[in-house]
Amino acid sequence: MPIDKIIIDNFRSWEHAEIDLSPGLTAICGNPQSGKTNGIRGIEFLRTNRPLGNKFVPRFNKKASPSVKIIADGNEISITKKKTKSIYNLNGQEFYSGGDVPSEIEEVLNLGDTNIQGQIEKPFIITDTPGEVIKAINKITKLEKVDLW
Repeated sequence: MPIDKIIIDNFRSWEHAEIDLSPGLTAICGNPQSGKTNGIRGIEFLRTNRPLGNKFVPRFNKKASPSVKIIADGNEISITKKKTKSIYNLNGQEFYSGGDVPSEIEEVLNLGDTNIQGQIEKPFIITDTPGEVIKAINKITKLEKVDLW
């Protein structure tokens, strides 16, 4: 699912940011210590609800509730971190989570390790062995679940 926009509020060093994305590959570039990694961590927070706790509360406002929203394919998916729980929102419907990401969110969001690459990871598939490439393709096409079928 292509992501159209990312909105991050009160997340680590980011007070508020709205990032419009273009179709295809997106690279986040900037000067050292400008918050690039915190933007990626925001997406990972929405995707995994990790780490648990309050590590994402910004230093500039300790009472803030960090939130990340992705607008993609006509859907709005967000997470807001409260003191003891995370509140997910999917097109206006709330889901509460103390740990795992609700399955409804995972299904619509459809983001995994194959969609997001960190700053120090090797280029995806280009340098992989043929076996690793097949594993990645099976994961993307969900053929890895064939044994469960």
